[in-house]
Amino acid sequence: MLRALNPLTDDSLQHFRSIVSSKQDPRRSKLIVLIRTIRNRYIHYLKTAPDLDKIEAKSYSKINSEALRHCYNRESVAVERLIVKIIESQPRYGQSRCQYCGIGIPRSIDHYLPQEIFADFTVFSANLLPCCSDCNNLKGTKWLSSNGNRIILNPYFETLPETRLLFAKFEMTPHPRLLFFLQRPISMKISFFHRVSQHFECLQLATRYSLCASGEIDKAIAAFRNSRTNNIRNRRKLLLDTAINQVDAVGLNSWEAATYFALANSLSFLKIRV
Repeated sequence: MLRALNPLTDDSLQHFRSIVSSKQDPRRSKLIVLIRTIRNRYIHYLKTAPDLDKIEAKSYSKINSEALRHCYNRESVAVERLIVKIIESQPRYGQSRCQYCGIGIPRSIDHYLPQEIFADFTVFSANLLPCCSDCNNLKGTKWLSSNGNRIILNPYFETLPETRLLFAKFEMTPHPRLLFFLQRPISMKISFFHRVSQHFECLQLATRYSLCASGEIDKAIAAFRNSRTNNIRNRRKLLLDTAINQVDAVGLNSWEAATYFALANSLSFLKIRV
């Protein structure tokens, strides 16, 4: 869950100009007039990040708002070129896994600040995050709590520290399963952990991780069967080795690492008959 993504470092305003030039009048003329305003908004966004809850939505006329939102048209060559560039600039893990959840393939693009509210950031690369369709649908236009604080983490500007906060507990009844939960590290600020918890809840990660982990439980049982040992110490070592491999491959706070650490520390699972 949440490893760093790379925001584009090239000229975002040039991308906007390219998209505007592909439009037809009268929409194009209205967008050209807005270029200086958009430039200032982009600068304000980057200066404010990661505290984007402090950005106020700017009021535009209905016609200008429609023109700005129309910029994000996936049939546009300029937009598609921008999206490809965003995806290709990501590290390998960011191209293969959604960093909102650490589960799905990032085939979708999320507007971190919702385009329905912030029409001026519709094609701003720093506001476009690769993610899976599940996270995109669950997040929707949600990004603020009722008291005006962000509830979704932003992998462009913030990452989880290298200390464990994702854990799981194995239950045998009513069927073998893992229950996932968060636990605040002593070194983590309460306010940041609160945001992590809201992100976890909004994207339904506990339920989604539990569903994914059911397959790993089956794999662990198969590994016990193939090892032909009932020795608890040997079984625990097998699971811990797998957990450490998962940490190296997908991160300390990945659901896979939490899965195998939980199984390795569950006496009832270590004693399971295969």
